[in-house]
Amino acid sequence: LLKSGDAPIRVSACIARYCQPIEELVMRLPDLLDEHHREILEEAATPLRDAGVPTDVARWVAAFDTLSHAFDLVEVAAACGVEVTQAAQVYFSLGATLDLRWLAQRINALPSHERWIGGARAAFRDDLFEHHRSLCIAVLTDGMATASAAAKLDAWERRNHGAVDAWQQLIADLHTQDELDLAMLSVALRALHQLAASTAPDRSKKAV
Repeated sequence: LLKSGDAPIRVSACIARYCQPIEELVMRLPDLLDEHHREILEEAATPLRDAGVPTDVARWVAAFDTLSHAFDLVEVAAACGVEVTQAAQVYFSLGATLDLRWLAQRINALPSHERWIGGARAAFRDDLFEHHRSLCIAVLTDGMATASAAAKLDAWERRNHGAVDAWQQLIADLHTQDELDLAMLSVALRALHQLAASTAPDRSKKAV
């Protein structure tokens, strides 16, 4: 909110905008995640439950990292005129399809104690989240207004299979590297930007 919201921040307006949809995300989060992300959530919650933390609290704490995307999800849902739960289903499934969580982990693995690399890491993370939002909007607005989130994502993948295949090949190549440096991450984010731009809603509509 500090970096991308309105200035000055109107606290009461922010609460009114985000509170209810984020509460809904918290309540339904396990059902909204793809299988891989559900497993990650349960793995994080298990040691807390084993230590005696109530199940709902353990899941809430374990979901902190995932729920860092909640503000983005509210904005995506508003931009596309859909429920926040549908936006979440597409967002997380898209992230799994494109391996964006792994890319985020590699960005976060960059050293933070060096000023310039730390600044690059923060910029890369912001770019990744921006491209993820743009891709999610592209999926949700690519026709099929009444279709399920899974059907929308499947249709988007088929319509853009060439660009998606190219991205997945790039990610596969990056997986073979022991560490990713600034140049590799810069190239990856540039490719992700191109994928988002090539599947943007206005261009998709022209393709139809």
